[in-house]
Amino acid sequence: MAAIIGSPTRYIQGKGEMKNLCSYADKFGKNLFILTSASGRKRVEPAINEGNKDSNLVYDVFNGECCMTEINRIIKIVEEAGSDVIIGIGGGKIHDTSKAVAYYTKKPVIIVPTIASTDAPCSALSVIYTDEGVFEKYLFKFFARVICFLAIELFEFLLYFDNTLLHVQFANISLPF
Repeated sequence: MAAIIGSPTRYIQGKGEMKNLCSYADKFGKNLFILTSASGRKRVEPAINEGNKDSNLVYDVFNGECCMTEINRIIKIVEEAGSDVIIGIGGGKIHDTSKAVAYYTKKPVIIVPTIASTDAPCSALSVIYTDEGVFEKYLFKFFARVICFLAIELFEFLLYFDNTLLHVQFANISLPF
């Protein structure tokens, strides 16, 4: 039996890297489509704008379910905007939706996790649900030109256990959580 791994073509991690997102994405095109939650946009937009030199940014708010209705809605926005790159900033369902949109539109995708509990940033599949949130199917596809982009500042939060601050090591960077 073969052992096969599907992973991003590039993995970028570092504190303050969110301001460099556009420069990484510009290697694929200048018209960037960014899918995120409304609260996620408030957290990341200032840093993205700080580093943006001449990219055209189109944001859209994720409707909460990785389903064909949402995927098709976003495909229409991406096509109307002439986007070159799909960027998903958030959790697993945003990532799966972004990867599916990238697959169907044949565009590169950049995944930016904001939560450390999901495998979606690095997996080579999307889990598709019905509009009601019931599992429908897996989209097992090779997603070409995937970048997993981990901006450390998105993970800076504190977790106290028995009044003791816990630390976790991330690539020799001690993070409180």
